[in-house]
Amino acid sequence: MAMKQCLFCGQKVFVQRYCGIPDRLGMSKKLHAILECAFCHSFQVEPIPSAEEMARLYPPAYAFKETTGGPGRRFWNRIEWQIFYAPVLRACVNLVRRHTGVEQGKILDIGCGSGLRLKEFSRAGFQTEGVDFSKEDVDYAREKLGLAVTRVNIEEENLPEGNYELVMAYWVMEHLREPALLTRKIYAALKSGGWAVCGVPLSDSLVSRVFRGRWSAVREAPRHLGIPSRKGMRELLKQAGFQKVFWKPVSLFELAGDVALSLWPRGNFVLTQNKPGWVGVGDRLMTGFLTLLGLPLVGLITILKFPPGLTVFFAQK
Repeated sequence: MAMKQCLFCGQKVFVQRYCGIPDRLGMSKKLHAILECAFCHSFQVEPIPSAEEMARLYPPAYAFKETTGGPGRRFWNRIEWQIFYAPVLRACVNLVRRHTGVEQGKILDIGCGSGLRLKEFSRAGFQTEGVDFSKEDVDYAREKLGLAVTRVNIEEENLPEGNYELVMAYWVMEHLREPALLTRKIYAALKSGGWAVCGVPLSDSLVSRVFRGRWSAVREAPRHLGIPSRKGMRELLKQAGFQKVFWKPVSLFELAGDVALSLWPRGNFVLTQNKPGWVGVGDRLMTGFLTLLGLPLVGLITILKFPPGLTVFFAQK
């Protein structure tokens, strides 16, 4: 039996960080251990589920959509979109433009979900394409948003080489059995001078250290197979061939939302969409309230330059 190795740096020495971690969505009834790489300090779930098991661990609706639920819930979803999601995704477009200098061009969004991020880039003038494994999300992105999105398993499919100015993978690396394979595919798919943009949770963040086994990113086990550290992500991207690698925090709203969901896990979108009537909306309201309370805290964390819980890595070919 082959010795397990870190998903991000490839080293083979681990220590156990947490044990008895439940799946916050309840898709898996098992309890999981979280190992920490002794070299790069990235996290890794133990045991790693098989590909067949992984396919059963995702609910049909894993991404936010305005049309989810009955009339009351859809009304609330529209409010959430205006107050939270739209500003966050527009801030994402501005962040990418500011740090890559790319104002327009061809862009691929890997793991695009329901296409909301991709739609904002389309509105900003980019030529957009997306891929995702979820049929429901792909259908929504195509039929409701009019996007060019394809249903694929990115771990099995290749990408066209030298085709994009930007390739994004937000909240994808932590779900993969072989993230190194994807970073090599991204490198090959980029034009010379093109940029990879990868959103990831950070195992060595302050939020991770404070919430420990209650951090929302840890409780996403076993779908989160690994959570990289800053060192782990740098190793991963540099091994793929990228030379210029740096990270920036996501928007304050996203950082505060991560804190809120660690304090109030019942407010997770997937969980609340299956609750009756205003019960689910009440949990989302509590999450929103905690998000607002958390804004000054995450703002201070950002000013003091502590590593944030949610981070975007930029890497240039």
